[in-house]
Amino acid sequence: MLPVEKFSLLELPASHQQRDYQRRLLMDGKALAVLVYGDELAAQYQFGSLCLVVTAYDYFDGVNYWFYLLNPAGKVVDMASTPDYFGFIEWHEAQFEDELRFGFYGSNDRWHLLIRQQPFWSFEKAQLALRMNRFMFCKRHLTFTCTKAEP
Repeated sequence: MLPVEKFSLLELPASHQQRDYQRRLLMDGKALAVLVYGDELAAQYQFGSLCLVVTAYDYFDGVNYWFYLLNPAGKVVDMASTPDYFGFIEWHEAQFEDELRFGFYGSNDRWHLLIRQQPFWSFEKAQLALRMNRFMFCKRHLTFTCTKAEP
């Protein structure tokens, strides 16, 4: 997985209801038909023909993170989010090309994200809880596991 800098965010017009929480995603400076949650880019990675874009929204009581996996045309093929944490994300060294490891400042929880080129069906309760709307009952590319540790 290689870090890239091909994505950026564009603020929505003042008339848009979710303008404080969402942004339009740009790929190589061109607007996509994709609105993402969050107001900043936390990370971007190229994984084969797919791109992983991580967005964040920092509010008073915590930080939200969303993980979007896009195909070469800029269409979202999978999306998930982590639970709210008080601290910012802390990236760790990945051991394999198809994974990301991270944690959150102020927490001993360790997260492992596995990205698969070929989607698969999964209805695990833990995976469903991380997804919103139309991605809840779709094939998965992203698989998250969290190892909880005592503070």
